[in-house]
Amino acid sequence: MKVKSISGEKGKVLTINGDKVKVILPLSKGCEKCGLCRKISDDLMEMELSYKGDIKPGSSVKIYVSPKVVIFSSFMLYILPLIFLVAGYYIGKLFGPHLFMKSKGELFPALFSFLFFFLSFIPIHIVDRLKRKDKNFRIFAVPDD
Repeated sequence: MKVKSISGEKGKVLTINGDKVKVILPLSKGCEKCGLCRKISDDLMEMELSYKGDIKPGSSVKIYVSPKVVIFSSFMLYILPLIFLVAGYYIGKLFGPHLFMKSKGELFPALFSFLFFFLSFIPIHIVDRLKRKDKNFRIFAVPDD
């Protein structure tokens, strides 16, 4: 089965439950910072995924991630908070002196930038909940040819 996506790890199917497959994978360097999988031992992890193709328990599979998922997720997690941080600084610089006592320095812009930085996690959380339901926006397993 040809799939246009970023290839990842190879794993072995443990169980199939409806449209989900539970896969066991060897622990890799990228696992330290990821958090998608559940570590089950010092050298193995477990992941529940959608699947494409004819897969049976015990069969070998490859884990794929759509490039769209990688780019969108990277933007949401790394760029959006920076945009909010910078926007918060300028909003604090613009409105800070009008909302509070006249102040000299960068106190209000700094406070507003931190406030907006933390507020950026609200749209990230909302989009995360919406994308979890989107079947085209998932990591999936395909048979290893």
